[in-house]
Amino acid sequence: MNDQNNSNKYLNAAGDKIKSAIDSIFKLSTGALALSITFRSSLTNCSRYLWLLSFAWILLGIVPISYVFLRLTEAQQDMFWWQKYKKTEDAFAEGKEARPLKELPPEFKTKSLAARFWYYSLFTGFVLGVVAFLLFAILNNYRCGRTFIKE
Repeated sequence: MNDQNNSNKYLNAAGDKIKSAIDSIFKLSTGALALSITFRSSLTNCSRYLWLLSFAWILLGIVPISYVFLRLTEAQQDMFWWQKYKKTEDAFAEGKEARPLKELPPEFKTKSLAARFWYYSLFTGFVLGVVAFLLFAILNNYRCGRTFIKE
């Protein structure tokens, strides 16, 4: 029993770290998107690579959308299983033939297909958006004759 409590504690800590990472990715992507749109005039002085900047904006724009739908999907899944748990507990309290659920079975704790889709689209949009934005920055600076290292 003690081993199960320890493993649940570690799983809960890992879940909290994943949620914290997702929140950080959301904040970073929206911040990068807001700053790059705000200062786009200074970013696009002599660039032929505006399509790359637009592509980065689209990819970074996927992140907040995925974040919102991921949170909605998780809330819906939690609510569904809470209602199922509550019905079972109520039936057991009324003396009906029901087995009380101490906790959700492991197969019900996995993410739904929709949650996994939004989770992967969030991470993919972030990584590809950052790569596209960095490529734009490098190509834009190279094309305009600016270098990162001053001689």
